[in-house]
Amino acid sequence: MPTSHRAPRRSSGLLRILAITLAVLVVVAGATYVGIGLVNGSDDRSSGSGSAGPSLAPSASPTAPASPTHSASTGSKKKQRKHQRAHTHRTKVTRVPASPPHAISIGRTITNAPFGNALSPTSGRLIPDAVDELQRLGDRGIPGSPGTDTVVLVGASSTSGRGALDGIDSVERGDSIVLETQDARLTYRITSVRDVAASAVLSLPAVTARRTDRLVIDCAHYDSSQRTGDDRVLVATLVKAVPIRP
Repeated sequence: MPTSHRAPRRSSGLLRILAITLAVLVVVAGATYVGIGLVNGSDDRSSGSGSAGPSLAPSASPTAPASPTHSASTGSKKKQRKHQRAHTHRTKVTRVPASPPHAISIGRTITNAPFGNALSPTSGRLIPDAVDELQRLGDRGIPGSPGTDTVVLVGASSTSGRGALDGIDSVERGDSIVLETQDARLTYRITSVRDVAASAVLSLPAVTARRTDRLVIDCAHYDSSQRTGDDRVLVATLVKAVPIRP
C-alpha cells in the first residue's frame, strides 16, 4: 500500500533533520564558548592596563639585608680600628725600664704606701705577710713601660688603722694609681672595682691574662688578725710614665 512505503522515508528524513539540527547546535555552542573566552581575555587585558584595576606589575622588592660577607668585613674593620686606637694609646706612654715598685698612692685616700718583699701564693690564695705594706706577686709582672706582664699587688686594710690600704673602700673606677719605682713614676687609671672571694682572685680573667700595661691590686680585709669578708680587687691600665732623672 502507498502508506507502507512512505513511512520509512519520513522517519529517515526526520533523522537527517535531527542530525543536522544537532550539528548546528554543536557548532553554535562551540562558537559561543570561543567568543566568551575571547571577550573575557579582552576584559582581563583591559582591566590590567586600566587605572581602576589591580596592577599586575611586580612590586618593588625590599632592600636586601647586608650579606654576611659584608657584615664580617665591617666587623673586621671595626676591630682593626679599635686595635689601632689601643696601639696608638699605648705608644703614647713614654718608655721606661721595668723595675720593682717601692711606693704607691691610690686616689685621694692612700698615699705613699710602702712595699715589702715579693710574695708567692699560699694554697691558691694571696695572703699578705703584714698588713702595713704591699707585696708584689713574684712570678708575675714587674712594672714598667712596657712592663714584663700583668702586675699583681697584694695588700690589706685593717680595723686597727695600720693597714697599708686603709681607705680603699672609697676608691672608685676612674681614680688614679701612681706607682713609683727607682726608674719612673707610673700612672694607672682604674677600670674596675669589685669584691671577690679570696679563693677566686687568682682565677680572675684580669689576673690570668698577660698584659704589659695592666695592674691588679688585691686588698684583704682584717679585723685584728682575722681575715674577714671578700677581698676588694682593683684593675687598672697604664696611661702615663714619667722617668725619674738621677
